[in-house]
Amino acid sequence: MMAGLLRFFIIYAVLGSGFAAAQSAGAPGLIVTPSTVTFLIDDTASLTAIDSSGRPVQAAQWSLSAPIAELRTEYGGVLLQGRHPGRAIVTATAGNFSATATVTIVAGTRLPAGTLRWSVEPTPGFETLLVQQAAGAADSQVDFYSIEWKKSSGAIVRAFRISGEQLWMTRISSLASPDTLKQTMPEIGQLYLNKTRINDSSQMLIGENRVFVGGTNGPAAGLPIDGKNILLRRCGGSLGDLVLLERGRFRDSLVSLSAADGSEVWRFQSDGRLAKDWTINLQGDVGIVETITNPVSSSFLVLSGTTGGVRYRIPFPESSSTINGFRCQDPIRNVLKNIRPSRAGSVFTNTDGNMYVQVETFVESVDLEACKSKQFSFDNSLALLRVSPDGEAEWKTFQHIHSDGYGDFVVQSRVFAGETIPDGLGGVLAAWTYSFPGTKAGGKPYFEARLSRISEKDQTDFTLPMPTWTPGISSLFDENMVLGDGHSLFATNKKMLVRFDVEAGEVNWVRQPPTGEVDLQFAAGGGGVVVSNAGRVMHFDVSGNGQIFPSTVQVSNPNDIGLAQLDAFDHTPLPPMQLRSVQFYNAGTFLGVEDGAPDGRGSFALIQLQ
Repeated sequence: MMAGLLRFFIIYAVLGSGFAAAQSAGAPGLIVTPSTVTFLIDDTASLTAIDSSGRPVQAAQWSLSAPIAELRTEYGGVLLQGRHPGRAIVTATAGNFSATATVTIVAGTRLPAGTLRWSVEPTPGFETLLVQQAAGAADSQVDFYSIEWKKSSGAIVRAFRISGEQLWMTRISSLASPDTLKQTMPEIGQLYLNKTRINDSSQMLIGENRVFVGGTNGPAAGLPIDGKNILLRRCGGSLGDLVLLERGRFRDSLVSLSAADGSEVWRFQSDGRLAKDWTINLQGDVGIVETITNPVSSSFLVLSGTTGGVRYRIPFPESSSTINGFRCQDPIRNVLKNIRPSRAGSVFTNTDGNMYVQVETFVESVDLEACKSKQFSFDNSLALLRVSPDGEAEWKTFQHIHSDGYGDFVVQSRVFAGETIPDGLGGVLAAWTYSFPGTKAGGKPYFEARLSRISEKDQTDFTLPMPTWTPGISSLFDENMVLGDGHSLFATNKKMLVRFDVEAGEVNWVRQPPTGEVDLQFAAGGGGVVVSNAGRVMHFDVSGNGQIFPSTVQVSNPNDIGLAQLDAFDHTPLPPMQLRSVQFYNAGTFLGVEDGAPDGRGSFALIQLQ
């Protein structure tokens, strides 16, 4: 989901005057992590010296420029315990190298909202692209990963403790940037004349004009040269590892990086394309949709979370458009058919341990005689695929539109697969889009955001007060819904926010901001939700009353979240930090990624946002 934002100006809140680097340039062979740290009197903070390999230095010597804290060296790092309010520079020395970080200690019982608890500067020449929280694993010390990017080289992955101390760093070959995360592929399809393949085509329409549309299946714009990859997405694996989706010119790969040292644990290289979202079940296996170009097909794969090998493959039914009698004067070569993979929605693992995904199948045909339409057939369905941990697959069709008749083809209503999440009551909530094409009699076309609650025994369908789930009707979405307390579902199409009572089947309220997009952050206690919009983070309670986090402000980049900054001691205003993303961590703290130049330095931090 996605949805969150951050990067930060490391010294704004720490030094209180202008823009300066918290960590000295020092020697490239040594850095201190975190770069800045702020904590209360009697609290503690840990810092670690890192060498050029990205790993902790065990023999570093430490000093503090002012006696505001007790300093104790342990395991090669340093533990500080606050004694007096103030600022100081902590210095690590190893061999001929030295590096520094800035320490701020403040009085009180709680850090003010907007405080950077700690921050980490990016590797010189790089910017932080995103941060991923790690799944808890007994043998892993990693709490989260950062991925850094620059245009001219592969990305860097860094592993950290919750204290902001770096554990290791590794370089990956994939190119990464904000643009690679947005890369999409055109739909694939194959065109046949009497079972002989004649072309690649993404879609075929068989209305009155019987037109074929769509592009070819060749490499899409924005893909690297053969042998190189771009980074599309990431998630935390069940073993504490980091799972990355890489896209090459002709095929995709899913890769697991070890939590111990960042080495590649396994790599699944697809023969085609992998969906941009996946799920990990309670056994650690990975479920993902795969699409193959030749021959055109799609299926749901279950990969081993320890080896990356294919455990199960569940094929999807194919979608097609057929014109029988296409060549009016040639009774032999007369069947034109477009075959394409059936579309799938986003995948998830329910509390029952099963994986779920929606699959849309679309089959249409028209028969011609002497170039005149004789009859047509149309069939469009949405099915929910459930895959158990042992690979047992069960299909349940929950939407079905069928029509056939004599004469010319009549354009039909359509359904499009979307996101599926738990309903909190043992079943699932399936979001999908309904499209009405209009009528010759004057009925206007329209779209509706639909929702189906599906259990073992029954199904109930609802229409939400949103025209669509996404601007692209068939666009994949997996961060448009979140389930909260009291059976409350929060849904958004980025333009409005809806609270829906799952058990009662009622829309409780709708909120629509005057500008900007709505991004779901997390469901809050008491039936509320936290969202971001137009540079601010805000909380809506169960009744729909909104309250803005006062530590967030609008900034020059409308896509960023602004974090208000004050001097820690005289509380004078400082320039706000512009955050590309924020994500909830715990107890009022958020991980944030600062925007890059010219809006920021591309760092990241743990922020006291509440």
